[in-house]
Amino acid sequence: MLSFFRNITKSRIGLIVVFLVLGIIALAFAAGDVTGMRSVTTGSGAVVARVGDRNITEKELKDRVQIAVDNLRRRGQTVTVEQFLAAGGLEQALDQLINSAAIEQFARDNGIMVGDRVIDGQIASNTAFQGPDGKFDQATYQALLARERIAEGDLRADLRSSTYIDWLIGPASNAQQAPTALAMPYAALVLEERKGALAFIPTAAMDPGAAPTDEQVSQYYEQHKAQYTIPERRVIRYAMVSPETLGDRTKPTEAEIAQAYRAAGNRFAATEKRSIDQVIVADQQAAQKLADAVKGGQSIDAAARAAGLEPSSFDETEKAEFAEQTSPAVADAAFGAAQGSVVGPVQSPLGWHVLRVKSVEQVAAQSLAQAHDTLAKEVADKKLVEALVAVRDQISDSIADGGTFQEVLSDTKLQAQSTEPVLANGRNPDKPDAEPDAQIAPLVRAGFQMDVGGEPQIVAIDDTHFAVVTVGRVVPATPRPLKDIRDAVARDYRIDKGVAQAREVAAQVVEAVAKGKSFEDALDATRKVYRYENIDVSRAELARAQQQIPPQIELLFSMTPKKARLIEAPQRQGYFVVYLDAIEQHDPRSQQDLIQGVRGSIARGVGNEFAQQMLTSIQRDLGVKRNQDVIDRVRKDLLSQGN
Repeated sequence: MLSFFRNITKSRIGLIVVFLVLGIIALAFAAGDVTGMRSVTTGSGAVVARVGDRNITEKELKDRVQIAVDNLRRRGQTVTVEQFLAAGGLEQALDQLINSAAIEQFARDNGIMVGDRVIDGQIASNTAFQGPDGKFDQATYQALLARERIAEGDLRADLRSSTYIDWLIGPASNAQQAPTALAMPYAALVLEERKGALAFIPTAAMDPGAAPTDEQVSQYYEQHKAQYTIPERRVIRYAMVSPETLGDRTKPTEAEIAQAYRAAGNRFAATEKRSIDQVIVADQQAAQKLADAVKGGQSIDAAARAAGLEPSSFDETEKAEFAEQTSPAVADAAFGAAQGSVVGPVQSPLGWHVLRVKSVEQVAAQSLAQAHDTLAKEVADKKLVEALVAVRDQISDSIADGGTFQEVLSDTKLQAQSTEPVLANGRNPDKPDAEPDAQIAPLVRAGFQMDVGGEPQIVAIDDTHFAVVTVGRVVPATPRPLKDIRDAVARDYRIDKGVAQAREVAAQVVEAVAKGKSFEDALDATRKVYRYENIDVSRAELARAQQQIPPQIELLFSMTPKKARLIEAPQRQGYFVVYLDAIEQHDPRSQQDLIQGVRGSIARGVGNEFAQQMLTSIQRDLGVKRNQDVIDRVRKDLLSQGN
């Protein structure tokens, strides 16, 4: 579960047309894998930690935990505060606050400042705050913050924290180098070869004796009652919200389609699209030389590479789009030339552009009738998102007001459905051959994590389906009556006897090998049936297999030579006896591909290690003190509040 909490710190605000993610923004713009930072604002209450001259208060820590839990729920994770704390969420939340405070304080102490203009630029370029014209829209910005209950100051602080991390921690975390000397021992380990043997002593070859008496079966049943007990089952009540349940609310009207056509501006007007190759050169003289080479018949790609440059391509781009990525002057030149022409050099703030017009396509205007189907789908998709969000908000408000499951249904006119009494995996033990319904699997999981009698919860299924869920009824764990399963219990009794005998035989072999007897002689001395095979395998071969390694083979790589060990086979089938005869080492220097691969694997973790060391050094330099008494009190307060 803790991985869910770590993943929170990776979210970014985005205009995603799915109702699920509209509530995630409270933890957006957080940092990367190492810090998990968010803005640190001044709070109130007792001090839980002090970082340099900065106090972190219990209110800040409580707020951070509640935000984390709320956003997990918005993302479809049915997690309680108790579960969050049990998985280490409180400690991670405090670590994030400490990291954030330390980074900002270290930056300021060393004269590094994130100015308001930097934050303004990040807000203006964020697609979540853009209007229909693709530009920053103040009304959209304010509406989104209001809907998600985010203060503008908190958002700007989030961005400032994220920027400090990018500037200070980012370069360290991007380090991806490891010396060859460091990789050599690990490469040699990959090539290590182990030789030995494996014997299997099957339960089926043992003699468990006569059939058990009724008394023995009864006694065995009482001793192993847990394995004959049906776990707790629950009846999950739910009401589904989907495009089907929304009915005509998502169907576009002709008036709406016409309005969308008018609002589209020049989108369906006649236009011209061009495919253009471009090379940008810093020097005009060099640019002219490159242009002359292309005009003389050399490909623009070859001419660019000869000059040590890399060409870029723009496929089916319009003039306005091309101008945004280059400059108006460059766009005028490129769109004023004939197909196949070489244009330039043309100057822009980026340098001198040499261009080749690969193709020109005239796109005819589309009438309302021609654009009708495209716009109808777009309007329907938009109305679907709006309707899903509206229903979700209505359900959330009803739950927040203390509404029961039935009251939520009454408010929203949704229809309730119920599962059969099912296990946590969705199966009904009374119908063992029936496959569980995959669509409601998330609802069942949520139902088993909910408190009986607790408030209903909204559970996501996919982009366009969610449900409000509650626990309808709980069937306690109940042992199956012995009279119904007497034959199965008797069979298990005999299998247990056989397993015990197989283990005893395997133990005799291990003991004999320890006393100096050969593996083969030790097996033969048992006078029992066994299967035998030689083993000669390297770690590299296991890695190439790309499948789960059997436990008995894993055991071979944790043993010392001339020793034997036993391990139980799956499903009480018997026992393996593993014998390691020798370990052969191989020099990896002749396998440079392997060494480079190992270097790459090590290098991928170097950045995070450097970043963590930098964070640790910053905290050591500033000084970090935690008040464990206050931290324990915060934990106690959060647990007492529940939910």
